[in-house]
Amino acid sequence: VQPLEVGKGFEVQVSDSGRIYRLPISVVERRRMKTVLGKIGVVRVDAEIFGENRLVRGTGKFSIWLSDDERRIPVQARVSNSTGTFEIKLKRVAAIPVPH
Repeated sequence: VQPLEVGKGFEVQVSDSGRIYRLPISVVERRRMKTVLGKIGVVRVDAEIFGENRLVRGTGKFSIWLSDDERRIPVQARVSNSTGTFEIKLKRVAAIPVPH
């Protein structure tokens, strides 16, 4: 599990249609948030997906809130660009059976 410290950053590689992008990720804040999992601790990370040689051309901002535990469940995301702001919220969690 990647340690997530506010004020620190790291980089991830993302592949899209055979092209590899190196995306800087910034750990922005820790707080409690009401989610489908209850009121839990979350970590907000901002990914630099917009810009030249990035996943998306143009300007914008992408933030994602992850559960602040070893599962790192994405509970909410926000994308802002010239079109508007879009919010995505986790609505349901289902257990996945583990084969024996």
